[in-house]
Amino acid sequence: MNSTNDQTLFEEQQFFRQTWLWSLLSIIIVLFISLALIPNNSSNDNDQSLLIYILLILFIGILILFYKTNLQVRISSSGINYRWVPFNKNFKIVSFSEIDQIQFKTYKAIREFGGWGYRIGIKATANTVSGNKGIYIQFKSKKKRALLLGSNKTEELRNVLNDLANKNIVNYSEHG
Repeated sequence: MNSTNDQTLFEEQQFFRQTWLWSLLSIIIVLFISLALIPNNSSNDNDQSLLIYILLILFIGILILFYKTNLQVRISSSGINYRWVPFNKNFKIVSFSEIDQIQFKTYKAIREFGGWGYRIGIKATANTVSGNKGIYIQFKSKKKRALLLGSNKTEELRNVLNDLANKNIVNYSEHG
């Protein structure tokens, strides 16, 4: 992405906005607040309340961080770039010259990777936010783990990869 000739062909930003997830997190906050507001008749009442307030503040901080966390994926004329904001300042760059093959993949996030997010699976490292579709990248160097990047813009992603394959820039397959 440093070259002036490097054209962005695909761009996607994914946030954790699943209703079930935020409902569960909201229930946890309500439980914390309830614990903080219910009077306790023990002698350690002040200590317990302070601990609950500290945990509540910590949990809300984590929620804000989680709310802002997002996966950014870009495909340019020179390669595939991705990063987790706010954890990675710079994009991780995968040059097309490093890639052996890219497959469009329907995956099972829980079964194959133990869920969504940044996950290290048996065969690949996954970067997913939601859904079950993405691209599976195999590298020429067999020492490098395969990489899965989830996507919610699957048709646009497929079109870009098909165009790159037609130009013999990347070995891309719809199977997987």
